Amino acid sequence: MVNEIKMSEQAVLVTVKMTKFANRITDKVTAGEISEQKKARAGSTRVAVDLTDNAAIKALQVLYGHINNNIIKLYALPWAKGVHLLPAKLIEDFERDINAAIAEWNDLVKQVEQTYADSVERARQPAPVGLGKLFNERWFPSVAEVVSKYSIDFEYATLSSADHLNDIRVTLPQGQIDKMKADLERNLEEAAKNTNIEVHKRITSALDSLIDGLKRHGTKAKGAKRASKFTDNTVVKLNELADVAKKLNVTGDARLDNAINEIKKDLTDLRPDELRESKTKRKDVAKKAKKIVDDLDGLF
Repeated sequence: MVNEIKMSEQAVLVTVKMTKFANRITDKVTAGEISEQKKARAGSTRVAVDLTDNAAIKALQVLYGHINNNIIKLYALPWAKGVHLLPAKLIEDFERDINAAIAEWNDLVKQVEQTYADSVERARQPAPVGLGKLFNERWFPSVAEVVSKYSIDFEYATLSSADHLNDIRVTLPQGQIDKMKADLERNLEEAAKNTNIEVHKRITSALDSLIDGLKRHGTKAKGAKRASKFTDNTVVKLNELADVAKKLNVTGDARLDNAINEIKKDLTDLRPDELRESKTKRKDVAKKAKKIVDDLDGLF
């Protein structure tokens, strides 16, 4: 059984809560007009209208994705819906990046407050500036409503141990307490296994992308306009993973640690330019990556 006490000392649970203004609405009237013009059945057409071209609103949309993909998914592992497991060794890095993102978020929300009214006025204009005849005053909430849609915060919680049930200050039958302990232990063990599966998936996915990129470099797929080119980003992503993967392995699985050690030893000093220029180098790197993937095959 997974040692849940040890896990509680090595990680916390983190929840990042973000809400944002959609800046988009479904125009059922125009959709109905198009269906009628095209003699399509009722309800078969959808028309989504982007309300404003506000730069700060667009930047907040990008930042929302960045926080999810490059902060939460980099430093933490899925635990439950909306909740992630954050290794203690990565808390400092996580807080540095999330706090910087929150500061940027708040600055952009201030920009939205200052520029939204002008964006609505531009939307009133005909093309190419605005929505022309699509414009509908009722679609646009007040600036106060828009700003209120934006929120961002994060909070920590500790991992619970079955032993904590001994502190219950209510009268329960011992059999019920024992069942609660067994259920919690089973849930913790299953969740811990899932974190290992996630680390395994991130490692093999990064290596598979590396192998695929190396093999496809210089080849032209059917119907493609140009030959495939091995990208710097493939190496960047692998290096990022190598930096945090061992800290993500909160259960201390030796097999995952071995794979991470092999990546650090053989695959973190790669030079994309050299790989693009040398077929021999590409084959050698792909072979090393494939060996790590094969060693991990069937692990979970």
